[in-house]
Amino acid sequence: MNITINDLNQRISFAEERTLVDEYGTPYGKEYVEFGSAWAHVSNLHGDEYYSALGLSLEKELKFTIRYRDDISEDTAITFRDNVYNITFIDNIRYRNRFMELRASLRGG
Repeated sequence: MNITINDLNQRISFAEERTLVDEYGTPYGKEYVEFGSAWAHVSNLHGDEYYSALGLSLEKELKFTIRYRDDISEDTAITFRDNVYNITFIDNIRYRNRFMELRASLRGG
């Protein structure tokens, strides 16, 4: 896949889950805190790619291609067009630290 900067035309944001702690240090809940955003090329998974995507064939699965970032993990949530997606797989394309592909499934989908 040959990606150029012009292909990154959709805005996405990233959030991470944090545990809320009271003044005594007791955890009492969780919240998602946005920590960044990026321009992405967004596409649906098709055919064999879709059906083999980590056994999640019944869920809405998207592929986000972004410029490389070292602060993204499989615990990161992606917000795209008012929907939240859980990252299921991260591919540092050709290990060049230039672009990365994030496969993600619709949360609650």
